[in-house]
Formats: sequence, C-alpha cells, structure tokens
Amino acid sequence: MLNIRQFGAPTKVAPELPRMALRYYSERLMSKRLCSNISVRLLYKKGLLKNNLLEASCVCEDDDNRPREFTIMADADLSKRKLLMSLAHEMIHVKQYATGQLKYYLRGPARCQWLGKPVNDDSIPYPDLPWEKEAWTKEVDLYREFIRIKR
Repeated sequence: MLNIRQFGAPTKVAPELPRMALRYYSERLMSKRLCSNISVRLLYKKGLLKNNLLEASCVCEDDDNRPREFTIMADADLSKRKLLMSLAHEMIHVKQYATGQLKYYLRGPARCQWLGKPVNDDSIPYPDLPWEKEAWTKEVDLYREFIRIKR
C-alpha cells in the first residue's frame, strides 16, 4: 500500500478523501509491489493556483533512475472535483517516474527522457509534452472511477 504523509489540509474536502484517492489511483496505475515501495508527501498550500498558476505539482525527492519518494503539492482551496482530478494527474506522473518512463536530468539540451528517448522539453509546448498528454488523457477516467466506487 502506498505510504502517504499529509501536511496541511484541504479546505473544501474531508482530509481523508485525498489520501483514499491517492491510494486508489496508485493501485490502478502500478503493481502492488511497486505501490508498497513508494512514499508520497502530500502538501497543501494556499494560493498555489493564484500565485503560481498551478493546481498541483509532483516532484521526485530521491535522485534514483526510478525514484520512490515524491512530494505532491496541491492548492488547499481547490474544489473537490479539481483536487481529486489534480491528484489523479500527479499520480500518473508518479507512475511515469517510478517505472522509468519519464526521467529528468539536470543538464544538457535534452534534460528529459520519455520511454528511453531524449526530449528537449524547452522546444516543445507544454501541452504537447508526451508525459502531459498521457496524464491529461487518463486523469478524467481515474477520477470518474474513484467517484463511482466511493458513492
């Protein structure tokens, strides 16, 4: 089971709901074995959307080729729908990093690798990045599945 440490709390949903969603998303995206080796630090920050134009973000905390420790930061004031969809999106990125599909490097013109191929993320518009396309494609279905089973 995914290890989640939560810091702060969302203002518009019960604090246990995002943890339940993260566990559900991780189980749908990754093997049980991989999930049991991943730690997510869920951090809520007020004004993230207003000040940084971000609903949520995901960062690897260990610099392994297949990291296992992540921080997901989410705006504390998101609606239930926006928060749960943002968490689905960020868990897709966790899966991408943890399985080695997506790798970031600190230097070089192609600082990223997607599916083993170098990608210059500065030369591709953000919506066209392949890892973002995958996350946007899958987030809605993950969210809908979660909401359906939690009713």
